Amino acid sequence: MENNYCYTKIIVLGSGKLAYQCAELSRHYLNNVEVYEYKVTDSTILQKLCEKEGLKYFLCGKKELRNRLLQEEEDTLVVSAGNTYLIPAEVVSRSNLKIVNWHNALLPFHKGRNAEAWSIFQGDAMTGITWHWLTADVDAGDIIAQEKIELDDEITALKLFQKQCDLGIQVFENILEPLLLDQCSGVRQSRISDGQMHFSWEVPNEGMLDIEWDYAQISRFLRSMDYGALQLLGKMYIEWQGQIYSFRKYRIVKKNVEDAIYMQDEDLYICRENHEIVLLSLNR
Repeated sequence: MENNYCYTKIIVLGSGKLAYQCAELSRHYLNNVEVYEYKVTDSTILQKLCEKEGLKYFLCGKKELRNRLLQEEEDTLVVSAGNTYLIPAEVVSRSNLKIVNWHNALLPFHKGRNAEAWSIFQGDAMTGITWHWLTADVDAGDIIAQEKIELDDEITALKLFQKQCDLGIQVFENILEPLLLDQCSGVRQSRISDGQMHFSWEVPNEGMLDIEWDYAQISRFLRSMDYGALQLLGKMYIEWQGQIYSFRKYRIVKKNVEDAIYMQDEDLYICRENHEIVLLSLNR
């Protein structure tokens, strides 16, 4: 069965549950599967999952990761899944490597980092996931497959990201064998004026909640910054009565209240459009 495929090896490059699931699924097709993770911390969930299931796993710094990919001699399908390592052009151009990338948005919209947060903050009605061929330009390669996710007015960045990971593996399961048979040509991305690039250092409104926003925009801001305990985008801030306060947690309750803003203990209450928004445990 393996001899029918155009590749003799699969490398999964990424982090988290999505990368693990891609690797686990890949070895149903090829025995020769390796997992590379770009080193951010010394201990990762991906490492523990791979070790438990007997998957070959390597935690690599930038230089080691580059060298491993450059020195690869087999015909290899590289699956970039939840990957934060920017693969250099010299690796992308290697003739024996074909690289497919998962992106958590409907390209060409929201290229770059933390797309789930920007989809919420900018009030998109729809987002989704994209599998595409990786090129030297970030998130610019031909699209292999896309699936949509409708957004509601309650979803947080963390919950959306989890949905996108789950959808990502579902789609990957459908395209993996065609990829191995070299039957996925891809479709060129359309050019749009608002296909902006988001960088890792960017945060919605620089992390600042504008007290003049209406309820819908406040909600979008809070939910776009909400990664639970991960605090991926850092603290949130608000200016109130000439002071800058930081906060990490909030609460939104739909209730019949008159518009008002007031401080009670260390919590700031913003009552607006029949919603009570509470910014919890403010710090100066």
